[in-house]
Amino acid sequence: VILEKGRLSFTQYEQQICSRRDFIRCTRKDSEAERKAEYVRRRHHKDILCSPVLMLNFCPDLLSEPLELHKATRELLFLIDRSGSMSGTNIHRVKEAMVVALKSLPSGTMLNIVGFGTTIKPLFSSSRLCTDVTLMQAYEYIQRMRADMRGTNLLGALSW
Repeated sequence: VILEKGRLSFTQYEQQICSRRDFIRCTRKDSEAERKAEYVRRRHHKDILCSPVLMLNFCPDLLSEPLELHKATRELLFLIDRSGSMSGTNIHRVKEAMVVALKSLPSGTMLNIVGFGTTIKPLFSSSRLCTDVTLMQAYEYIQRMRADMRGTNLLGALSW
């Protein structure tokens, strides 16, 4: 597990956001908490260096797995937030990035895509070796993705 701390603590980030002119103008019109939260959601990807990031590495024992896994050189598991908090613009960006990632996968890669929100929706029940068929299934899965899974249960996706 690698944890990269953000440049700012939550309190510092909140102060930075609240001091921005566009935030002040936005909240002058409407000071509801939901409007403030929506502003932060729209701005969050621009402030990525301020946010903490968690990376998990898993090293499976490939010798005890089925023969198909012996051909694998790596396994990529994409966890995609499909909760209601993802705006249409954000999910569109995720789709574009995923298409680029799929087109860039080297041979011998095991692949799975897991959409999560309140529930978990994996593309496959377990990762599969990249073939033209699995890549087409992954592409179709991505094209059907919507931010329609209500709450965000990241722990459930990681546990899966």
